[in-house]
Amino acid sequence: MSHLPLFAFIVLLATAPMNRAQTINSGVPEDAARGGIVGWARLTTSDPHWQRHSRSDGNLSTFIRTQTSLNLDPTWYAVAPDNLAALTRYPLLFSTDVSPVTVTSEVAHLSEYLRRGGFLLVDACINTRDVNPDPDAFLANNTAAFRRLVPGAEVRPLTPGHEIYRCYFTLNETPPHSYMNSVYDPKWARHPLYGVFAGGRMIGLISLSGLQCGWDRMGTAPGHTERCMQMVVNIYAYVMTQS
Repeated sequence: MSHLPLFAFIVLLATAPMNRAQTINSGVPEDAARGGIVGWARLTTSDPHWQRHSRSDGNLSTFIRTQTSLNLDPTWYAVAPDNLAALTRYPLLFSTDVSPVTVTSEVAHLSEYLRRGGFLLVDACINTRDVNPDPDAFLANNTAAFRRLVPGAEVRPLTPGHEIYRCYFTLNETPPHSYMNSVYDPKWARHPLYGVFAGGRMIGLISLSGLQCGWDRMGTAPGHTERCMQMVVNIYAYVMTQS
């Protein structure tokens, strides 16, 4: 993965939320001020739900574009784990479940993507009837998957005081949780975000918060959709500004 695009990405996203009027009034075209375009990509796997909620990925892209100076392409992309060149076009990849990645070549390419500085965000859909009936099993399966990708990787819960909850937006819910049919479920609520660490760097994140369900407007609580999207912005900002 080229370090220059990553550096540009860091500079763009690490800035404070942009005042759009100031940008326009400065005489600098808004898109020019944003810099190079960045894409949102999902990892394709044998998981039948890998595209779940993708219909609203454009909502997320629009939110990121309007709330930050990041020039995010509104089109979402699909990337196969056996294509290293395609993987390395994206500093962050989204996955509904990385545990199906077991083919030797796919493991090798995704491992190399992470080694080069890429980041993998895994978020569980909270449909307990058809997709993920057991949050603990989802966590265990994806923890094992990350350790398969990067032997020796550590998966650790992030505390409510972690910087990821305040590095761009200050979040009171740490993290915000979606629930099936908007009914509180303590089996899911007890799970924080889990950071995946290797070589002193966070290389991935496992979420059992249903962030994707939130940005697809599955929650009924006022402001929940926005809070889930704010969490994604914070994840971008945090992982791309790691030293």
